[in-house]
Amino acid sequence: MNTSSCRCLVRGAVVFALLASVGMTSLWAGAVEKKFGSDAAVIAGKMKLNLMSMGHGSPNGSGPVPYLRALSAPPKRVALVSFYVWDSGNETGSVYNTVIKWSSSKTVTAKGRDHVVNALYAAAIKPMKDGFAANGIQLLTPTEFLDTPEKKAAYESFVPEHGAVGSVMGFLTKKNRSEPAAPDGFRLLPLPSNNNAKDKKFEMAAQGGDGKLFQGLGHDLASALQVDAVLVVYSPLQAQTKTIDLLGAYAYMFGPNPVPPGQSTLYWTGHQYSGVFLPMSVHLMETAKGQEVENCFEDYGAIAGALAIRTSEYLKERIAAK
Repeated sequence: MNTSSCRCLVRGAVVFALLASVGMTSLWAGAVEKKFGSDAAVIAGKMKLNLMSMGHGSPNGSGPVPYLRALSAPPKRVALVSFYVWDSGNETGSVYNTVIKWSSSKTVTAKGRDHVVNALYAAAIKPMKDGFAANGIQLLTPTEFLDTPEKKAAYESFVPEHGAVGSVMGFLTKKNRSEPAAPDGFRLLPLPSNNNAKDKKFEMAAQGGDGKLFQGLGHDLASALQVDAVLVVYSPLQAQTKTIDLLGAYAYMFGPNPVPPGQSTLYWTGHQYSGVFLPMSVHLMETAKGQEVENCFEDYGAIAGALAIRTSEYLKERIAAK
């Protein structure tokens, strides 16, 4: 278990966390492991699905649901195009349509978010790669998939577009959530998502499908990077008086329409292949008035491995479905 120190500065309603390594132990450390264990395969069994439709899609490739049966196997090369965190705020109400009630009394600052996302990514990347590799999928990081000037230009210039639902949700949640933060070397490509901190709901907001988003990521970006699919992973945070909490872990995969284009007028060039998540609500870090903080960043590795395993299992289930 890694430990660290923190200089906590409370200015009005803002929690400022700046971390540096020290050696210390505590009974508090390991909150993530205590709640979910350390076996990624077991954790994967606890994960939930978030898909715009549970159907199997159309054999002619029409509509927003992918016909994954057309694939002989899960995507072989998948680019991890974004990995990010944000602070959800501390809501006292919920977001329903156009009615918003919130109380953002505490937030993790930009420097705190940058530190956390780099620490989580460092813990996550190997277990994620291993979890996918065990299922025949090679997960690629930017240093691996950006191997030509053309790919680098495509990645740097790509701008994800959202349909009506995603645009509305982004507008509704903008005031009570922080800006996301991505690790060094990654583009920030945030998905439109719920931000209901009261009920801990942060799933992607794409009810009914999002043609602009799915086709942009699944076809345009995947094609430009010359990979079989792209993956986006995110985790919402929440600042408390003495802790920074981890509220969940989410992974969404997008890829080209598995069915070649034909005569369908409702043909989507790209689809959401999968969506898995684990609601968590556990202490990730403990802050104090002085210098010290405990963290369980390393525990996130098992969670990340479970995201890869459950995503792979889901794809295999859909490909083999009769």
